[in-house]
Amino acid sequence: MVPPIDEMLTVDGPRPSVAALWESITRIGAEGLQQRGVQRDQYLSVQGITFTLAGHERPLPIDLVPRVIEAAEWRTVELGIQQRVRALEAFLDDVYGSQRVFRDGVVPRSLVTSSEHFHRAVHGIVPPNGVRIHVAGIDLVRDDHGTLRVLEDNLRCPSGVSYVLENRRTLAHV
Repeated sequence: MVPPIDEMLTVDGPRPSVAALWESITRIGAEGLQQRGVQRDQYLSVQGITFTLAGHERPLPIDLVPRVIEAAEWRTVELGIQQRVRALEAFLDDVYGSQRVFRDGVVPRSLVTSSEHFHRAVHGIVPPNGVRIHVAGIDLVRDDHGTLRVLEDNLRCPSGVSYVLENRRTLAHV
């Protein structure tokens, strides 16, 4: 089994791209991070930034330590996400347009048309500028080899946009 990738530390210490972050975390210490975690949760609860899990209202989970993605890696991710959204746009354009994907046997028609999110009334409608995906929430995870992968696409209601804004506001407060 491949050991998990540590995004912050190597056997020689912190990675160069996160050295300043590592110094800040070390200076704050475990107790300081715990206090900030309590402060974060209180702030989120007061602001109503919560979600329900198993019938209990909880503060939105926000990691106090940001994930650092180096510029070179981000350029690759950015290009990949742009390509992915263009492909998803093309798929939706086809599904609600000429439907070649069904005729060519790429995707079974019933798989799409039986989805609760397929809207027959939209067939044949071409939106302004051909845009159906106005905001996309592309969730990323890092695999065992350190490569960023797409976990899922959120196109219907990418609530993550509001979470990004609230994450920044909350962490700035904390």
